[in-house]
Order: sequence, then structure tokens, then C-alpha cells
Amino acid sequence: MGWYPDPGGSEKERYWDGSRWTRNLRAPREVAAPAARHDRQSGRPETLDPLRTQGTHKVVRRRSADDPQPTAPAPRRQEPYPGGQYPSERSREALTSDGVPLAGWWWRVLATIIDMALVWVVVAIVMHGQFSTFMTRYMNLATQNLGSYNAIIQAVSGDQQLLAASMAITRGTIIGQIVYQFAMLAICSASVGQLVCRLRVVEVDHGQEHRRLRWWRALLRAAVWGAVEFVSQATLGLLELFSYLMPLWQRRRQTIHDLVGGTQVIRLPRD
Repeated sequence: MGWYPDPGGSEKERYWDGSRWTRNLRAPREVAAPAARHDRQSGRPETLDPLRTQGTHKVVRRRSADDPQPTAPAPRRQEPYPGGQYPSERSREALTSDGVPLAGWWWRVLATIIDMALVWVVVAIVMHGQFSTFMTRYMNLATQNLGSYNAIIQAVSGDQQLLAASMAITRGTIIGQIVYQFAMLAICSASVGQLVCRLRVVEVDHGQEHRRLRWWRALLRAAVWGAVEFVSQATLGLLELFSYLMPLWQRRRQTIHDLVGGTQVIRLPRD
């Protein structure tokens, strides 16, 4: 008879009356020395019959005092990245905050070339008279000053009719690009060149939402692009070049019109 660790699995002690386990429980008491092992002669059973829990028919296995205490398995350390490889700073910069890859610089260049070619074709058709005047005057001046590059430059700069046609074509092309970009971004969040290259223009850090761009954001982005182009006419194209090169070092790979418009360009993964 006496108090022993509860064979039912609790952290308390249960009383053994010499023939069976009672329902009396108590908190375990600290002892100075380990209790001596009991055998059959001490009145404690060598093996314990299963005890049915009160109110149910579930059979549980009783643990004896000599059974080792169960220990919880050590938690397995979960590596945050496969193989414990942490992404580099550059690889983290190549994603939006919601995990969509940003477009590479060369993909953007290719998309821009495609768009420029399309717009030039449309402008050439719409402004056929100016194109015809420009080409005719330029070819005549080039033929008259054949073999002298400086003479051609001087002749072109002094031909007011040719310069007027050139300015009209340039302005028409920029305005055409503004209208084209606004319409395409508002409808499908990408120009034709970007669709071909699987690029999409999205709001900053919202790469998952690439169905269409809000109309006012598309208009703002296109207008800023046009402003950069017009200013570049007075800076020999330096501002335009700077804007197009910005994604090479800018953290979010944005151009000037991306920064002002609050947009990024992503590249959709292959299905």
C-alpha cells in the first residue's frame, strides 16, 4: 500500500490499497532519496491491468513507476530557404514585395523597340505629307553635298522647310506614344511590345495585380514619359538616356516615369 506515480498517465500520484488502485490522487512529493523498488512481496503488483477511464470505455495502458518518463522530440529546425541558402541582396531587389520578378533591362529595351517601330509606322501613315517632305528635302541635300558630312549638316540646319517637317514628325511621334501608352496600359496593363515580351506595368509592390492599370495612373505615367521626351529635345537626348538607364542601378528598376507614376515593370513567368 502507498502512493505511487499515477499509472493513468497524469503528473500526480495515485494510492494503491494493496489490491487495487483507488481514485485518490495527490500532488507528487519530493523525497530525499529514491524509493526502494517494490516487488510482489511488498504488495505492489508487478504488472498492472488496464484501467478503464471513468465515463468511457477507452482502455489506456498504465505506466509503472519504473517506466522512463516520455520526452518530447527535439523540434526540427526549419530552414527558411531550400538548402539553407539565403538570397543575395541583388536577388531580393529583383522581386516586388509580393514576390513577382521584375523585368530585366534588356527585355524592356526589346519591348521599347517594338513599340517605337509600331508608333513610327502609324505616324508615318497619318503624317504622310510631312514624311514625304522630310525625306525629299533630306535626300536632295545629301546628294548635293555628297562626300562631305559637315556640308550636309550645315545644309540641313539651314533648310527651314526640312526642319519644320522634322519637328512636326518628332512631336507627332511623342504625342502618338503618349496616347498609345495610356490606352494600352489602361486596357491591359502593357503595350504591344510588353505583351510580346510578357511584361506588365503594375503599381509599386503589387505584382500580383497585373490585369490592368488604373486609368489615372496610366495617364500620369504616359504624360511624364512624354515630358521627359520633350525636355530631351533641348538636352540632346541626355535626360531620355538617363531615364532609360535608371533600371540598371535603381533598387526597384524604375525609370523617371515609373517613379512619378508609382509603377514597376514585371515579367510574368512561363506557364
